[in-house]
Amino acid sequence: MKKNLFLFSLFLTVNFISAQYGISLTITEVMFRPLEVNGQFVEFYNTSMTDTIDLTGFKFKYYTAANNKILSFSGGMKLAPGKYAVIFQGNYDFAAGLYKSLIPPDAVILKLSSNNFGSSGMAKTLDRDINLINTSGETIDTYMYSADNEDGISDEKVVMNKNNSKSNWG
Repeated sequence: MKKNLFLFSLFLTVNFISAQYGISLTITEVMFRPLEVNGQFVEFYNTSMTDTIDLTGFKFKYYTAANNKILSFSGGMKLAPGKYAVIFQGNYDFAAGLYKSLIPPDAVILKLSSNNFGSSGMAKTLDRDINLINTSGETIDTYMYSADNEDGISDEKVVMNKNNSKSNWG
C-alpha cells in the first residue's frame, strides 16, 4: 500500500512539474572538467511517464554564447518517457571516446552544431549557467554549474523531478 501511495504521489508531482513548465525535460548532469580532450557534455532526462519529446529544433545555450542547435548523433531526436539524452561537443570522437561504454544503449546521443560549448568550451574555474531552449525559443531548464570540481567529476542532479537548487545537486 505504501509503495502504491508513493508511486501515485510521484506521478502527481511529475505531472504538476510538467504542467507548470510545459515540458518534461530537465538537465541532470554537466561534465565541464572531463578527463579527455573534447569530452564536455550535458545530460538531460524526460521526466514524463507517457510523453515522447521530439528534440528537433531544440537549442542549447552556454553562458553568454549564442544558442547552439542540437543535432542527432545516434538514436534520432525523439526522447522516450523516462529516458536520457546526452549532448556532446560537435567534435567529440564518440567511437574512440571514454563515454562510449558508459552510455546506456537506449539513450539518445546528440551533439552541438558547433565544436564547443561556448566559444572555447565550458569554463573550469568560474560558475556558469547553461540553458536548454525549446523550438519556440523559450528556456525550459537552466542550471548554474559549480566550477569547483576536480578533473573527471561532473555536477549531477540528485532527484530528477525537483528543482535545480544547489541542494539538489552533488
